[in-house]
Amino acid sequence: MKQKGFVTAAIPVVLLSLGLLMNASVEAKDNKAKEKAAPAPAAAATKPAEKVAYTFGDQAKVDIFAKLWQQRQATVLRMTVLKSYFLEEEETLKKLNEQFAKDYNLDVSKNYKFDNERKVILELDTPVAPPAPTAGNAQ
Repeated sequence: MKQKGFVTAAIPVVLLSLGLLMNASVEAKDNKAKEKAAPAPAAAATKPAEKVAYTFGDQAKVDIFAKLWQQRQATVLRMTVLKSYFLEEEETLKKLNEQFAKDYNLDVSKNYKFDNERKVILELDTPVAPPAPTAGNAQ
């Protein structure tokens, strides 16, 4: 399956995020207007009962919620872009690994050493230990 570029994958997320933000803003204004207007008894009888998850006490609390929601949507957007990058890189790595296996008979799960003088690739019997952290890299 061919992966989409991050731009094409991120466009629906951006549009969704903008739509949700605009919808939240419009709903907040609509809710404020509804609070001022008296509810119509006939309309309430035909609609099924709504399940209210939270009621805002004042506009300041609505504004706080809107800011939090925007932060959440921005985080989701960044995660989507990062996931797209990750998937593209993963696909590239898969193709490179396949090319190593096909062209050079290498198993990428094993360790090798390239000897440029002899123009050979040597398979190492023992696993290569990761480099020891230096003072600048210590965690």
